[in-house]
Amino acid sequence: MGFSDLELVERWEAQREIKNFMGKYVNSLLLGREAKMFDKFWSDREDVSLGTNSGAYVGPEAIKGYYKAQHGKDALIASILKKRFAERLEGKTETELHGIGTFKAKPLVCPIIEVAGDGLAAKGLWLCQGAYADVYSYGPSSNWTWGHISADFVKEGDGFRLWHLECLDDVDCRCGTTWTSDTSGTSGSSWSSWTSWTSQTSQASWTYSDKLPDLPEFKELAKFELPEPNVKAQARSLYTPKRPLPPPPKFPEPYAFSDEAANSFSSGDSDSVLIRRVWDVESIKTLMHKRSCLIAGDRRREILESLWVSGEEARRTASYGGNWGWHVGFPAIWDHWVLEHEAWLEEQRVRNGFDSVNVGNMYAQPVSTGLVELAGDGKTAKGMWYSIGQETLALPDGKAEARWILAK
Repeated sequence: MGFSDLELVERWEAQREIKNFMGKYVNSLLLGREAKMFDKFWSDREDVSLGTNSGAYVGPEAIKGYYKAQHGKDALIASILKKRFAERLEGKTETELHGIGTFKAKPLVCPIIEVAGDGLAAKGLWLCQGAYADVYSYGPSSNWTWGHISADFVKEGDGFRLWHLECLDDVDCRCGTTWTSDTSGTSGSSWSSWTSWTSQTSQASWTYSDKLPDLPEFKELAKFELPEPNVKAQARSLYTPKRPLPPPPKFPEPYAFSDEAANSFSSGDSDSVLIRRVWDVESIKTLMHKRSCLIAGDRRREILESLWVSGEEARRTASYGGNWGWHVGFPAIWDHWVLEHEAWLEEQRVRNGFDSVNVGNMYAQPVSTGLVELAGDGKTAKGMWYSIGQETLALPDGKAEARWILAK
């Protein structure tokens, strides 16, 4: 579908609005504002849903109940900590104490956003490397998380609102421990890795409270239970060395809100080259974000076939560089990055005794801090990104080796 220059600007504005919207959402989580989350961010439709690893909260009342429980636990933690540290916290008001002892950091990277043709709805996908701290019956604890977030948005009034939100973890690992242990995939606490998004309770065969003794001053928290999803279904399991590699998150696909809906974008015609250049830069960023998502599923063939150049001359001069040199020409890139990798995976499979490749493996290469320069003629561009990623590879002894990968 072709768009006029003015329509491209409006679609770019819609994408920016959604990015800012989700930034405000995760910032509200960090500030512990669950009591106001539904009214501030969600649609008033009856079919709204909040999806987690172990199920979904479907309908306004289920989602409101979820946020209410979170807010209630924060209030309980504040009252417990006020008693425990009376000398330091004496005289603090309820407002000043709200959120003490907890935080939920969920930075979002690699946005891929598709706005419907009529401008009345949109879909988005983000990767997230997060962390959270909480207080349990055994005391304070904190976790690292790795996952992704996908959402449907619907336009209501002057802006977009959440329609469907799905927040899935691959890793929920207590700080100071490793996600490569045999039990790492079931070690999520009863208060969820995403705290304000996800519940792993139906998935956990043991929790940290089974490993650590309860402390008398925090015993009230042992009775706390997060409401169960009213639609139970395991959408994604946490990582273990024996977990088959799950597919990467599905890319958003543009859709019309309804076939007969009035187009909310303006119709217009402009010859502004600047508008097209702005859109091209955003398209390049989206391409690199798609690459990051496909890396998570080890879809190397798909990356080269769908995201790399296709012209004969461009493929002849294409290059892939690393710390130790370059592979020049598409055949050389394919041999190194696909065929050699697939041969190594088969050797690993045989060593580990698995029926299929990539069991127990996990990959992540999210990118951020994107710098893109478009050529004067608009036909080529250069870009640079930073990446804080990881690679986890299964070993023959049933364990796995994890390593951080910091790259540019």
